[in-house]
Amino acid sequence: MAFPWPGSTALLLLWVCCTAVDAQNGCGPPPRRDREELADLSPKESYSHDDIVLYNCRPGYIKLGRFRMQCKNGNWEQAPPYIECKKKPCGHPGDIQFGSFELVEGDGFYFGARVVYRCDEGYQMLSRTDFRVCRADGWSNDVPHCEITKCFPVKEPENGRIVQTGIMDLDQDFLFGHLLRFECVEHFKIEGSAEIVCTAQGTWSAPVPKCVEVTCQPQHIDHGRILAQRAVYKDGEQIQFSCDRGYRHADRKEATCTRNGWNGRLECIEIVCLPPHLQNGNFQPRGLQFRYEEQIEIKCDDGFQSAGSSRCTEQGWQPPATCIPKNCGYVRLSNGYFYYNEPLHSFPKRLGYTMDYHCNSGFLPPNKENWQKIKCTKTGWDPEPKCFKTCEHRYPFTNGKFIYSSWTKPFIEGDKITYFCNKGYRSATENTTVTCTKAGWSPPPRCATLEETHPSSCENIALSNGFFISREDRFSLNEKVTYRCQSGFTTAEGHGEGQIQCQAEGWKPEPKCIKTCLKPAEENAVFDPSKTTFFSNEKLHYECKEGFQTVQETSGGHIQCTENGWDPKPVCLPIECEGPVMENGGVEERKDKFVNGDVVRFSCSKGYTRVGPDSAQCYHFGWSPQPPKCKKTVNPCVQPNSTSPHSSAYGELREEYQHGEKVAYECDVGFAMTGPNTIECVDGEWTSLPSCTEESKTCGRPTRIASGQPVSVDAQRYKHNETVDYECTGKIAIPGPVTARCLHGKWELPLCTGKCRRPKNTKFVPDVPLNKQFNYNEIANYSCHSGFYTTKCVGGKWSPEPECKGMSLCVISKFLLSVIQFLLQL
Repeated sequence: MAFPWPGSTALLLLWVCCTAVDAQNGCGPPPRRDREELADLSPKESYSHDDIVLYNCRPGYIKLGRFRMQCKNGNWEQAPPYIECKKKPCGHPGDIQFGSFELVEGDGFYFGARVVYRCDEGYQMLSRTDFRVCRADGWSNDVPHCEITKCFPVKEPENGRIVQTGIMDLDQDFLFGHLLRFECVEHFKIEGSAEIVCTAQGTWSAPVPKCVEVTCQPQHIDHGRILAQRAVYKDGEQIQFSCDRGYRHADRKEATCTRNGWNGRLECIEIVCLPPHLQNGNFQPRGLQFRYEEQIEIKCDDGFQSAGSSRCTEQGWQPPATCIPKNCGYVRLSNGYFYYNEPLHSFPKRLGYTMDYHCNSGFLPPNKENWQKIKCTKTGWDPEPKCFKTCEHRYPFTNGKFIYSSWTKPFIEGDKITYFCNKGYRSATENTTVTCTKAGWSPPPRCATLEETHPSSCENIALSNGFFISREDRFSLNEKVTYRCQSGFTTAEGHGEGQIQCQAEGWKPEPKCIKTCLKPAEENAVFDPSKTTFFSNEKLHYECKEGFQTVQETSGGHIQCTENGWDPKPVCLPIECEGPVMENGGVEERKDKFVNGDVVRFSCSKGYTRVGPDSAQCYHFGWSPQPPKCKKTVNPCVQPNSTSPHSSAYGELREEYQHGEKVAYECDVGFAMTGPNTIECVDGEWTSLPSCTEESKTCGRPTRIASGQPVSVDAQRYKHNETVDYECTGKIAIPGPVTARCLHGKWELPLCTGKCRRPKNTKFVPDVPLNKQFNYNEIANYSCHSGFYTTKCVGGKWSPEPECKGMSLCVISKFLLSVIQFLLQL
């Protein structure tokens, strides 16, 4: 295609060329940058070649000098000097007490950085925001605050108290980690956790425990019977029982009701001993059971100790067959001293305890250094703290010298060294090795001529702590001589006398008399080993008998045989209790001190009522239970709940009950009662309701009994507390039905021997019918010279057995008894 006007074509080409030149040399608007912004708030649409525009750093960024961009050949380029805008620093964000922070955004504390704060465990953040951001004007927000986590106050449980709080006001908040320890008042025990801790979440680690009344139920005793049995026993009350012939009490003839159940086994066992359950040791001979007076020998593992032997007695193994951990007793260090002067009462020391000691001049410890560290281990002090006599080895002796190197350490007792003799001499003994002893090198290093090394006799020597029986001055070669040790010393074999022989190198074996100690005669202590003689430095463990303790108020201790006898002396003193103090009351026996096992009875002054136990016993830990309170007035109780979960009260309830009155409850069929079946009014408050839990054990069909059989048996299985009637037959049977009860999967069967025969050798009151038999539960009154008495027919026997000591027995009627009592009141 051709243009119609050539001139126009030339003009168009000139315009395009000029436009191309302008586009190549000029620039459009300056570019937008992330860190910088134009200083001119109204930039132009186009800029000429070499035009320069100025930039300022955006908020949050800083620079040194001016940032410039220049139009170069149609492009914007940074103009020298080449600088850049860097992120503005904010500095350290600030530490937080009881917490820390973490940088979650950014590489440092510069513009845009973000830190998040967290509190330590057990602390909570009070601030609404937990972060700070580095902005153009510095850090946002304030440094947060962490406050220790708190738990809500708790109330003391009913019939209990808080014995450890660390604060004076229980209404205050408790802090994280705070521990509360609870205990119950006398006659009550903890149900639940005895200790609770304020956790990091601000909650208690467990609910506040309850204090439930301490009661114990009597148990059936095979081959024995309970004396004066009651339905339930309270805290501190005792139950006594006797065993049939051929059996003995498994523990004691009585047991005490405590918060942990019966304190004593209600059991009669055959007089044999089962193999002891011996931990940390073994015994010989082995057997399935041991008869009375048979003995076993006990061998304990390393780190444990025992009495050595134990014998089967009526009280079981005596002394008890046990292996107890060894501990570390007081140390008497000869020829040295400890870095810290440890007092006697601070012993024995626990396992792992360490001490440092230094020896006097001329003595060194086992490590041959200036100081020796000892540690309490299962086997005692390790190493045994001793200061050993040193022996000189650096200087020659007559006609010879020792063999040693320049780096050889000093020689102490027990170390050996070899010596050689000069030319023309030889050792006076068989060998040239000598041992360091308390008295120096033994035998003394001696180099003698050939004539001197073959003696033909031995001298009578001065024996320390002993003497030769023969008074001769010299003894022939191979002649045997007996020597005797003084009282309190024995030979190395533990005998009072020893025999030695004159040999070419002298007396063999070397005569020695070693210090010994006899077993102490402390009647209130039991000593471990069965042997009676102990060598010097030998240790002996003892335990105080029940009701006694050492001077340091421990159950036992260690003593050591020394040159002066046993150290320290074993002493077991009676455990004492201070006389209990009662406001507005007192005890029957007034003493300043009571010993372990003493029982005191409490009484209140006239016009005051006792609230608490009537007696207490002195134990090694003090009085138990705690003394009662004597109050001028006690409050009555309102009507208790007639029902509790799975139980209900006996009979109708009154609107008000006085202090000391009780209400009995029974469990529903299929449920068993845990604890007492009664609640008691105590100064306006009822004790805890009984607890009934479902009993899974059931009973099968009831069986026949002597002179009786079940009636109306209509089930194969019976739940706990269900009953079945029995019918008794025979001439001396209970008239009418009796009842069997299913208890914990076993039938409690009745007895069909209810009638009692008239006691023999009795003298009735005139005009009273001479009954030959008395019915079950029938009560008979009889009179003795000392007064009137009552007996009851129970199970075919009189309880108690009617007896008039020294007087004739008379059985009288209820009518005549009432007449006599009326006449006595006139």
